[in-house]
Amino acid sequence: MAGGDGRAQSAQVPRSGLPMGNRVLDSLDRMELVRMLPELQPLIVSVGDVLAETGERLDWVLFPVGAAVISLIAVDHDGRTAEAVSVGSEGMVGPEMTNLPGFGRLQVQMRGTCYRIGRGALSDLADASAQLRGRLDLHCRTLLVQALQAATCAALHPVEARASRWLLMAQDRLNHPDLPVTQEALATLLGVRRTTVTRVMAQLTGRGLIRHRRSRVIVTNREGLEGVACGCHAELMARLRQVAPAFYPPSRQLQ
Repeated sequence: MAGGDGRAQSAQVPRSGLPMGNRVLDSLDRMELVRMLPELQPLIVSVGDVLAETGERLDWVLFPVGAAVISLIAVDHDGRTAEAVSVGSEGMVGPEMTNLPGFGRLQVQMRGTCYRIGRGALSDLADASAQLRGRLDLHCRTLLVQALQAATCAALHPVEARASRWLLMAQDRLNHPDLPVTQEALATLLGVRRTTVTRVMAQLTGRGLIRHRRSRVIVTNREGLEGVACGCHAELMARLRQVAPAFYPPSRQLQ
């Protein structure tokens, strides 16, 4: 796994005690987490880092912390792209997302810190802990819920609605309206041309829902943006909170 200079960047992150800042880890009993601590290595990931290309086998698992967001991006035979799912501090990134050859590319969308653990080490820990195994299985189910909702939205709804849904998800993860995302990145994730995203951003700005600069989008009217997002965001969050309430608390509790 490489950063922008080809090397992973280490981070000095406290690793003793709770909370860790990742909801999968924080949902574990304290003793379960203590067993994991010697295997967890903190590191920084930067925007644009490609953590794994299509078909690569992963030997590690990442637990994003804070603002870090990582996308699984599907790439077709012509090189066109679209985001399948994304993961922030509510989840984890690992072999369950890319263990099928040709499935997708893992790429960092928002800079932040992650905890990394070897695939084998995590498997051994899960074999010895029913609680940890249950959390890993539960997270896989949340990824399936995300992927199904994203596929439905992509097939049935206009780009404006899909872009609005993505911005709402990003705001939920950061718990802040100022989102570090470029129009080029949104075009890649939505599977559309950059000019299409430029038009959509202008429309949302004209309606007073966002402000945008070259590398940031600021949500100025969340309620209005939710109205544009075709109901997919609200439906997705309701399903995720039903399936995994420990990973997806009510909005007012998001950190």
